[in-house]
Amino acid sequence: MVLFVEAEVSQILVIKQCLQLFCDCSGQKVSASKTQIFFSTNVPDSVREQFHSGLGYTITDDLGTYLGVPLIHRRVTRQTYVGVLERVSRRLSSWQSHLLSFAGRVTLKQSVLASLPLYTMQTVLLPVSLVQDLERPCRGFIWGSSGGVRRVHLTPWRLVCSPKAQGGLGLHCLSFLNQAMLAKLCWGVVASPSALWVQVLRAKYLCQREAVLLTILMSSCSALWRGMSCVWHVVFNGLQWAIGDGKVVQFWEDAWVDDVGPLRLVALGPIPEQDVSLPVAAYALPLGFWDWSKFQHLLPASICFKIARVPCPSVAVGADMVYWRHTASDQFTTSSTYFSAVEADAASGDSIWPMI
Repeated sequence: MVLFVEAEVSQILVIKQCLQLFCDCSGQKVSASKTQIFFSTNVPDSVREQFHSGLGYTITDDLGTYLGVPLIHRRVTRQTYVGVLERVSRRLSSWQSHLLSFAGRVTLKQSVLASLPLYTMQTVLLPVSLVQDLERPCRGFIWGSSGGVRRVHLTPWRLVCSPKAQGGLGLHCLSFLNQAMLAKLCWGVVASPSALWVQVLRAKYLCQREAVLLTILMSSCSALWRGMSCVWHVVFNGLQWAIGDGKVVQFWEDAWVDDVGPLRLVALGPIPEQDVSLPVAAYALPLGFWDWSKFQHLLPASICFKIARVPCPSVAVGADMVYWRHTASDQFTTSSTYFSAVEADAASGDSIWPMI
């Protein structure tokens, strides 16, 4: 259990009352030896000492881990999650690759080794150096390296991690998998605005009003929010909106016309600054027709034809709905996001130079 309070001496009594109420309701007792107090860096030493003497609990600057994940309060580095690497190394040290077939090694890597860092990757973007250190022994294990004897890697790791339909083994690339898992949180911020954790994050980072932000990166934020901001573009580019009342979706910034994307990207000229953030409803007439005079001159004729096929916003239809364009069910899945990242990476890597 974690209690958050203001660093005021008056809160000592509040903490005691909360803990006593918890004990009375649950029948449990507070263990003083296992209870710790964590302070922010701005709390004076005098206040810390008063809390320590008033509560009798140990003051700490490191809350350790919860369910194997460090409760971070500082900048994320490779050392922060070195425990993940140690778990993978311990598991590899108990296996002898030369006693297993190639298929057996691939199966163990996919089912066991790849699953060890999954829980951690759901809430933080792992440093690139750590991901490389995690994959390096896995590559060696698959190709039969063991006991200091390094075997030849017969094909690039990038090809090994590509889907089987493309000639690969279908192994998971940890960096793309990490991005896909954080993208799931980004999707929740957009698709589940009423969820408690979403309300907390939106309130903390002052983005309660916007349904979808172009970027969420901030100079000072938690490791969770920073990791989400690094993959936000993946989710933003995969969103597709179905128009309801047209009050949430932005006409120029959001993707709401099929196979077009944000309309600002196909505009024929500069969009008036005061119109960039207007909702779709602002471009519809009260009688249920599009107000073509506001945007027809800014868009190609082919795009206007597609807009004409979209029903005008109507309060009777309900609120605007968001769906995921990479699945047939319109629902977000981690696997669809992962394979989209793999395909994008493969497309960016296509070049004539490897063929020469």
